[in-house]
Amino acid sequence: MNTRDKYKPAELLPHSGAMMLLDRIIEVGDEHLRAAACVRAQCPLSRPGDTGLPAFAGLEFMAQAAAAWAGYRELAAGRSVRPGLLLGTRRFDSSQPWLSEGLALDIHIERMLEDESGIGAFDCRIEAPGLRQQARIKAVMPRSMEEFMQLGGY
Repeated sequence: MNTRDKYKPAELLPHSGAMMLLDRIIEVGDEHLRAAACVRAQCPLSRPGDTGLPAFAGLEFMAQAAAAWAGYRELAAGRSVRPGLLLGTRRFDSSQPWLSEGLALDIHIERMLEDESGIGAFDCRIEAPGLRQQARIKAVMPRSMEEFMQLGGY
């Protein structure tokens, strides 16, 4: 289903302020999401004086896109958006070591699998002029964050 610009990131993510990295949801469907973001030096992932972000910050852009997809699915089912957690990646490739300030990112995620506990795997890629990043990330969206933490996390 093409939902071009129908949803705003703030509707699909439990993030706010400077930690909201996505600018636009371009398209979202049953198994995928495409988003746009601009690299900002004021991001909590940057250090004072930086004029961009280290390449590994791309993982957070990917994780937020996956979380936005999960938020879309929750809203479509009549539920509230819930927080999730990035568990990690086994593979992350970046054509550049740095994301320059002002760089416009085109972020794509596709759900590969998900189990009943809320753990999912996503194939992700980010494209921008002179940049290509890709990763497969794992994330979890527990039914209850309190219950998840009492069990010692994952």
